[in-house]
Amino acid sequence: MLLHKFTCEIYTKAMRLKFIIILGIYTLLSTLLYSQNHQKLSIEVVDSRSGVGVANASVRWQCLGNRNSVGTTTDPRGLAMLNAPAGKGVLVVSCIGYSTYIDTVVAPTSRRVLLVEDVFNLDQVTVTGTRTQHTLKKNPVLTQVLSRRDIQSSQATTVIDLLESEIPSTEVNRHGFGASLSSQGLEAKYTLVLIDGERMAGETDSNVDFSRINTANIERVEIVKGATSSLYGSSAMGSVINIITRKPSANLNVSANFKYTQRNERNASKAQIDMLDEAYLKTFYRNQDRQNLNGDLSVGFRKKNFYSQNYFGYKSFDAYQLFNSKSVVKYYPSLDSTANEGVDSAPSTINGFADHTLTTKNGFDSKLWRAQLRGSYYNHHEYDFSRDNMHNLYRDYTVGGFAERQLPDSSSIRLSYNYDNYNKYHFIEDKETELLNYSNAFNHAKLQYVTKMLSKHSLLLGAEFLHEMLKCDKYSYSVMQEHIASDAVVILQDEYAHSSRVTVLGSARGGFHSEHGLHVSPSVTLKVVQGDFNHRLSFARGFRSPTLKELYMNWDHMGMFTIIGSADLKPETSNYYSLSTDYINPWHFVNITATVAINQIYDKIGGIWVNGQTEYRYRNLSDFNILNAELLVRWKFLSHFLLKSGYVYTKVLESESVSRMSEVSPHSYTGQLEYSFQKGLYALTANLAVKVTGKKELSEFDDEVNSSYYISYPAYSLWNINVTQRFRKHISVAVGVRNLFDYTAPIAGFSATSTVGRRFYASVGYEF
Repeated sequence: MLLHKFTCEIYTKAMRLKFIIILGIYTLLSTLLYSQNHQKLSIEVVDSRSGVGVANASVRWQCLGNRNSVGTTTDPRGLAMLNAPAGKGVLVVSCIGYSTYIDTVVAPTSRRVLLVEDVFNLDQVTVTGTRTQHTLKKNPVLTQVLSRRDIQSSQATTVIDLLESEIPSTEVNRHGFGASLSSQGLEAKYTLVLIDGERMAGETDSNVDFSRINTANIERVEIVKGATSSLYGSSAMGSVINIITRKPSANLNVSANFKYTQRNERNASKAQIDMLDEAYLKTFYRNQDRQNLNGDLSVGFRKKNFYSQNYFGYKSFDAYQLFNSKSVVKYYPSLDSTANEGVDSAPSTINGFADHTLTTKNGFDSKLWRAQLRGSYYNHHEYDFSRDNMHNLYRDYTVGGFAERQLPDSSSIRLSYNYDNYNKYHFIEDKETELLNYSNAFNHAKLQYVTKMLSKHSLLLGAEFLHEMLKCDKYSYSVMQEHIASDAVVILQDEYAHSSRVTVLGSARGGFHSEHGLHVSPSVTLKVVQGDFNHRLSFARGFRSPTLKELYMNWDHMGMFTIIGSADLKPETSNYYSLSTDYINPWHFVNITATVAINQIYDKIGGIWVNGQTEYRYRNLSDFNILNAELLVRWKFLSHFLLKSGYVYTKVLESESVSRMSEVSPHSYTGQLEYSFQKGLYALTANLAVKVTGKKELSEFDDEVNSSYYISYPAYSLWNINVTQRFRKHISVAVGVRNLFDYTAPIAGFSATSTVGRRFYASVGYEF
């Protein structure tokens, strides 16, 4: 027995020793083999003008003999080391603000890469204008791109702040429930906002919930102005704004940022709150006086062909009130009389809020396949000034993804699906319970096939099905009811490259809507290149379906008035004509774009007051035209300075007897002067920005005297300044002032800016 046990122990130890020896030999052989097949590839990445190393640039090497690839990022000195497979491969170096470098190299080797600054984002790949990939300089459709660098330079926290500072034709106010956007002389319902190419569910007064989108999670924003219903369907009559969220560019991307902004208004001091006996009132004032904070955390990683990007964001904002400092004066031109309403003592309120956002994006990229799964969750508490033991709660979640297969002859097929569900609740504060009063959901499936034909044609064929559900208490007083609508469409687009100088893009979208039947939206664009000039001539047919609220709403507002929809509403349509010239001189760093456009809107859907202003009824109103003339300039000079300037003139012709005129000013200007400096591991960026909004007059109809009247709003300018410093590779510190000259509107209301006055802010960030 003892002999058997001893023999077993000897055998076990011998087997362990054998395993260790075999493992050691295997490891040694693998190391020798790997060292023979893999070599060190040393890369130095520097700025072509300054010769300074470019930190945090993405460096990837793809072997030509197989699909093996390796990647890393440069250190603070611009150096990167890759353990690359021996042989010939493709080296790709990219960084925000620079043109992508691509070259064929043989490992082992050392390479010094000169990155050329891409001041105008010309090498930025865009997708919104044609739903296919084009670099900005080759895109047949004029597209404005706000890059990651633009976002970081502006220090904008929300996408609304970014759009207002970068696009002169955009005006924003925050009175009432959330931000309200006007663009191209049109109300918010004519601007289609997308996230990664997908529609957003939920709206308030035709505005999507912009608070869902934090700039820390945005890679770029693509703006296509004019009617694009031929590709995107309903609501794309004025412009399309596509917000592209971030993807990891290196093996590991970690970034965190914390921002504090000076409080808007102190509604109750801590001593006053402590003296209150009722717990509800203490909570009420604390919610109104929340700190202005913004926190972002982003973690992304990439392993060969797989990637994952995960984001968490938190925002809070304190409520405040604005008061008139001047009298409201109404002028009746038909009566040639003026009515002075005096200084209205009722405040205009801007709600506070607190929200958090979670998003995840996980995907796979290879030569043949691209796939992605994504999801998001959003929770937003809106704190108002009503002491009714209740406030609004908004909640949204999305699930979606796509799969794309590359086919021979540069063809591809893509299938995508997105589900977005947006809910509104009355949040009962003392009981902490939620009462659902609104639920809007989109199910959107898309199939797209792209191929090249006869060498000069690029053809896109698409099919889509959109199903919308809206359940709310606005169809019948205090009773939740549900209505649905669906839209099945087909899309055809042909991009014909007649020559290197002439491109013709034609597209058409046709389908059947469950509420109003067949609809067709064509468009055509001619692009002609002459040296440094790109000329574009476009025509497009716009389309907007009546919303379910406009069709079926029957809501009694506490017995004061009733809003009533109409099932007989016809869709709105438009004819959009534009002529643009784009001058690009990358050697002198100048880009000038001039555009003139006319948008003719037919069967506009709006409301009229009847029965002594006790009923507000939706109707198809008269037609109207909008003229837009825009000039955009970007100029990099003296190596360190960048000037961005934009002016737009808007003329709206609308029947004054049926609805108010556009809330967009006829004249608007945006300007930014940026100074950037880098030496070694230190970088500084200073940005001075201004938004000038010209004088405007708004018209409304007065039933009591059967005449329209005008209210005049003065011109004003808002100035912002910020300075951002980056130390080594990872740490950044920014300080700034919003509304530098402390402007507040003399007449507070929906047609005036809601700025509260000068506010200071500071932020600190970490990026790895």
